[in-house]
Amino acid sequence: MWLRALHGVAVACRACDGKHVARLSPNRYSHIIMAKLKILIIPVTGFQQNCSLVMDDDLKVAAVVDPGGDLERIQDAIKDAGVKVEKILLTHGHIDHAGGAAELAE
Repeated sequence: MWLRALHGVAVACRACDGKHVARLSPNRYSHIIMAKLKILIIPVTGFQQNCSLVMDDDLKVAAVVDPGGDLERIQDAIKDAGVKVEKILLTHGHIDHAGGAAELAE
């Protein structure tokens, strides 16, 4: 499996049973851990906008994408998944996508 990387070319690493990607560059050969991510869609607000919880089950960390509102629903999903949120990501600044970001960050 060939992947395109920002700096050089990345190929599946056979030495690591495909759990890593080896990135080839002019100056070095390095490993990048490729996480298996799960995405949980959480419809929020009266607009039923899709908030996403993107999780790494192995590390038990996550990112919340577009927490537009209904923070209790989002926090329940985080608790049920048993993950720690490390990032909050916004696709754009409309209220139905960003409305709960500041409160969730606290």
